[in-house]
Amino acid sequence: MQVANTPFTFGNAPAPYNLQNTVLSLNVSETGIGSIQTGVLETFAASNVDGGLGSRFASASSLVDDLNVFLVPLLVGSAVTISADTVGSNSVANGDFGSLTAIGDMTFENLVISVFGVNLSIPVAPDPNTVLYDMDGIKIVLNQQFSSVSDSDAFITTNAIVVELNDVEGILGLVSGNVIIAHSAGSLSAVPEPSSMLLLMGGVAAVLLRRRRIA
Repeated sequence: MQVANTPFTFGNAPAPYNLQNTVLSLNVSETGIGSIQTGVLETFAASNVDGGLGSRFASASSLVDDLNVFLVPLLVGSAVTISADTVGSNSVANGDFGSLTAIGDMTFENLVISVFGVNLSIPVAPDPNTVLYDMDGIKIVLNQQFSSVSDSDAFITTNAIVVELNDVEGILGLVSGNVIIAHSAGSLSAVPEPSSMLLLMGGVAAVLLRRRRIA
């Protein structure tokens, strides 16, 4: 199942920037795999890196409205269903040489996730890399984060929801692949004073990524 027309925003500094990209809706489906429908999808990227001294930031975020996901059709229903009024992620790299930070989080409203017809219990504020389900060839992770921080570099990527399928049996065969909902990433590099802040790499935000099927 291929997904097109998802918004993507990328910035590179210096100079400072504040960027946004929007797609009004997404509706994709493939027999035997499932379907994804959304309302508005938005991505944002911003930075105040200007080549000068002092603390700077690089941030990215993505937001999905009116999300409805149905994965791996069964005789009755789907193996995985996800619905939400909104789902989003934020990634921020911030600071100066020797005091950089990398922080991510997910946001959601009225999020419901079910596996084989059973609703899962969703934490109010999921910790980073919360494994919501990991059985039957299905793994669901909330607020997935990968980060790296040193004196001179900070990087953070955040995926609000990740669904991994590994040979899940549907009505037309086995289904494998990944679904990533609300992805954002930002990175920041600095050098000691009296040199200046060098580079922002990233402010990247995308909404829905790769899916594949193996029959």
